[in-house]
Amino acid sequence: MKRLIDKSIALIGITILFVACSPEQHVLEPSFEIQGYEVEQVIDTLGNEVYQVSFRLSGDPDIVSLYSGQIENDYQYRDGRLIEYDALNLSFASNVQYGAQANQFSVHVSTDFDGDYTFEGVTGAEWTDITEGFVLGTSAAFVPSGVKNIRAYQEDGKPLYIAFRYVFRPFSEYGEARIWRVFNFNLSGVTAIGDVTIANQQSGAWLFVDNAIDNPGRAKIENLL
Repeated sequence: MKRLIDKSIALIGITILFVACSPEQHVLEPSFEIQGYEVEQVIDTLGNEVYQVSFRLSGDPDIVSLYSGQIENDYQYRDGRLIEYDALNLSFASNVQYGAQANQFSVHVSTDFDGDYTFEGVTGAEWTDITEGFVLGTSAAFVPSGVKNIRAYQEDGKPLYIAFRYVFRPFSEYGEARIWRVFNFNLSGVTAIGDVTIANQQSGAWLFVDNAIDNPGRAKIENLL
């Protein structure tokens, strides 16, 4: 699964009024000076000893912006920065009903998939089975999978795709197929500035790819919200 996010744009009608005015405008020169500063050691809201800096300002600057050097307030990264993920935590919930076929459901990741969402394109890529370690449903009740760090499967400069594989075998030989459902999917990244949601059940660009010749239409997206 490559992370894509659909963005809706709301448009609102705006009436623009044009008013005649003089082309000459007088803008006052800003008056602003830093008279000095003081540093003192204080206790923050978490009970930690920190240094507090108080600036003495004069004049009328209108707006004052401060880069403190802390994360998200570092002038060096004023135009943005790339943050490395220390962990990629994947979780979901699943349930299963009916049937008797075994080993139908599994979870896979790939950095080799090239985005060809045909049956041949998906099956032709290299996928790694990461099902082990997840807790899977055994009944109609949704069961949380637990959280698994899949950071080790990521490769620099390549997208990481996630897939849920469902195998439907002939009824005459294997019996009635089971119905699997996946809910509450979440992929989050652990970074130096905190946890970041990368994709969830709603924002993930889910696509179903099936064998349209043998078993078409065995999977679909349902609204469980």
